[in-house]
Amino acid sequence: MDAKEFADALLCALNDDSIKNALVRIMNQGVSEPVSQQITESLNNQITSLKKDLKSRDATIAKMQERIDALTAEADGLEQYTRCNSIRISGIPESGNEDVTAKVVDLINKDLELSPPLSLTEVDRIHRVGKPKLKSQPGGHGASVSPPPRQILIKFATYRSRRRIMDLRAKLKNSHYGLFISEDLTRKRSELLYKARVLKREKKINGAWTADGKILILDTSNKVVSITIAALAGKGVEGSSKETNEGMKKWLQDYVNRGGGKKLRTLKKAEKAAKAAKEC
Repeated sequence: MDAKEFADALLCALNDDSIKNALVRIMNQGVSEPVSQQITESLNNQITSLKKDLKSRDATIAKMQERIDALTAEADGLEQYTRCNSIRISGIPESGNEDVTAKVVDLINKDLELSPPLSLTEVDRIHRVGKPKLKSQPGGHGASVSPPPRQILIKFATYRSRRRIMDLRAKLKNSHYGLFISEDLTRKRSELLYKARVLKREKKINGAWTADGKILILDTSNKVVSITIAALAGKGVEGSSKETNEGMKKWLQDYVNRGGGKKLRTLKKAEKAAKAAKEC
């Protein structure tokens, strides 16, 4: 049999189903197991390598998040420091052509009985906060409803002038319903204070107030807890569940309940510390 006859016979045999099945069985027994093992080992090596890469990247991301949290808290602290000479007054009626400076100075000198009286040299700026609000039209009644007056921001020339007003603000609260003086807080601190006061209304804490930008909470055991923005940032300020109303409130309550923050032994000691504070 020459080469041509052999080739023709081989091709004829390969067309036979029994021959093809026999060859397939031989290939499965002799080749598939080593190849499968090699593929499995290769995949396992790749998975192990990917796991190492992911672990390394997770560690890097965690360090970056810690840095972001620290910078967030630091930026908030610096922003609050720029507000340490400022206060806000809420509830002063608003009119179209008002002299807001005269209104504020008159209120402070007469109602707070400030002595010596506040002079314009002690004030840097006085203005309403935000854009004027339009009157709303209730359905079916015809009469328009005036929006609540905007807050007034007062920036004093010195911290000492601001301190003079803050020491007397209780007089305004006791003599005028709806009028009150508050510190000029950053957005984060303002949100946190609001949630703390919600907890007070729900009787889950005994009190909440601020002292030179610091948020202080009186827990149910009459211990004063200082809530820090660093603690809030440490759990991820941006995009976390604490940004929601219930989420932040729950975090705040848990933080107080587990003894977070700096505790002062008595309310009297806390008030004394607040009065002695000289910075935001």
